[in-house]
Order: sequence, then structure tokens, then C-alpha cells
Amino acid sequence: MEEVWGSIVEAARGLEGSPLGAFMRRSPMAYPAANLVHLAGLVMLLGGIGALDLRVLGLGRAVPLSALSRYLTPFGLIGIAFSLISGGFMFAADAGALINSRMFQAKMAILVVGLLNAVAFRGLFGDPGGEPSFGARAMAGVSLLSWIAVAALGRLLGYL
Repeated sequence: MEEVWGSIVEAARGLEGSPLGAFMRRSPMAYPAANLVHLAGLVMLLGGIGALDLRVLGLGRAVPLSALSRYLTPFGLIGIAFSLISGGFMFAADAGALINSRMFQAKMAILVVGLLNAVAFRGLFGDPGGEPSFGARAMAGVSLLSWIAVAALGRLLGYL
């Protein structure tokens, strides 16, 4: 396991030392632009998937779940794509320090939980219709908490 972690740390340091890492640190606009895209992605993700999670949890029962899912899921998918791509660019600027940060590691672990939960939810429930089962509600709760935690940890990384 130490060998794998060592390889990950080495790859992160290589990314930081790469032309991309140097560009992200030196350009006066690259990092702020990536940060804005990251924030926009987060808003789209939490706005889309967060609203859907709240509906699965029972809020807004007057809104048909299936229609809401078909409408909001694409926003969530675009949001996660924006966040993953822009996050990779921002990571390149300071990858050596971030890879060893417990807060960053927690953020990445919770991000994986959120992604796996989303894939499992779609696999188990597809495009949900009718009133959700206890399992669907539990997974919606995990989703909502995961994405809020990822957002909070990401914002805190800049201050700690």
C-alpha cells in the first residue's frame, strides 16, 4: 500500500511540476477562471441533484419525480463534469501539498462516495417514478450529505 501511495504522491508532484501546473500558478487569470468554473459546476450539481435528492426525500411531492429527474439530472451531470475538469486544473497548481492534506483526502474520499452512490442509485432505481422506497430515500440522503460535504471541504481547503 505504501508503494501505491508513494506512486500517487510522485504523480501529484509531477503534475505540479508540469507545464500545466506552472501555467496554473503563473497565469493571473487561469486559476481564478478555473475556480469560477468549479463554483459554477458545484452550483449546477447541488442545484440539480440536490433538488432531486430533496424530492426523493419527500419535499415537493406535488412535483412528479420522474419529470423532475429527467429535467434536473442533465444539469447535475454537466455540473459534476465542470467541477471535475476545473478541479483537476486547480489541483495541478498545488498538487504536491494537496495530496498530503487530510482535508483534501477526505474531500476526495467523499467525492468517490457521492459518485458511487449516484451510479448505484441509477442502477437500482433508474429514472425514479412514483413514491421512492426507503432505499432510494436513504441513498438520496447520502447523496445530499456527500455533495454538501465535498463543497464544504473544498471551500475550507483555501483557508486551512
